[in-house]
Amino acid sequence: MLKLSEHARFIDDTRTISVDASHQHTASVIIVSYKAYDDVVEILKQLRVQTWADFEVVIVDNGVGIPQKIEKAWEGLNVTYCKLKRNFGPSLARNIGSLLSRTEVLIFLDDDTIPATDFVERHVDALKDQSVIGVRGRLYGRTPSIYNRFAPHYDRGDTRYTYYIDLGANISVRKSAFISVAGFETRWFGAEEIEFSRRLIELFGDRVWYEPGPVVYHDHASGLLDLLEKEFRHARMRRLLPDEAMQMPSRYKGGNRRRVQASYGLRFRVKLALIARLRGIAKAIGHRWPFDPRRPNYLSEFNG
Repeated sequence: MLKLSEHARFIDDTRTISVDASHQHTASVIIVSYKAYDDVVEILKQLRVQTWADFEVVIVDNGVGIPQKIEKAWEGLNVTYCKLKRNFGPSLARNIGSLLSRTEVLIFLDDDTIPATDFVERHVDALKDQSVIGVRGRLYGRTPSIYNRFAPHYDRGDTRYTYYIDLGANISVRKSAFISVAGFETRWFGAEEIEFSRRLIELFGDRVWYEPGPVVYHDHASGLLDLLEKEFRHARMRRLLPDEAMQMPSRYKGGNRRRVQASYGLRFRVKLALIARLRGIAKAIGHRWPFDPRRPNYLSEFNG
């Protein structure tokens, strides 16, 4: 069970900027930020023009601080801002954001992801069905980057179906369910959403859905080094995680993943093949990287 009192030692500062402090909102949009200043400004601009206005924004800053342009961008929004003492990773920050929220609907948005104008409304509509406790939305690339070709799982088609949460850039969860499973496991950075989803499904059954309605725009990687680092990190985390933590029921495997059919020139295909080979190498190294299985959770060693 998550409790805010147990996380107070990680928090440096918290403040609330409310347009209407007495109003009980329907949903909370939680953004974990780490140095992505310009992207957060764009997110806030997009949140100001949402088709559903009855929501609050919770920004959890992973120990960096924010420039004045972000404070200007959140004008007109109901915002809770929380600065952590240092960068504790996305999982702990998401958990703290959920505890600071004041609604039952938690919507998680990465700090380099731009939501569509009906993003909040689509998540709220999906969770109006009381049988649904979690939603995994659809992602499109922000740019025509070649690296988005390595994320075919972003867009899983036009049909909703029971699935699981395999990414963190566009998801929503009922707060009561989130608290019941103690949120995200804070030791992991990479594949933590799958482990979280497994616990949700174990406790609540097949009540997590893929919904094509909530859309965000997100690039899989900003460049080659970013892609390789991501593949290495995810492979290493999958090795660190116990087998049972990553094991999903067989009924969840596959899915109607959308694949874009296109014709590319020889130069593009050669570049794609080279990146794929490097990606495979990074994944193999990550999977074989030595580690100490007795390594304690570094958060438990933090003396705030």
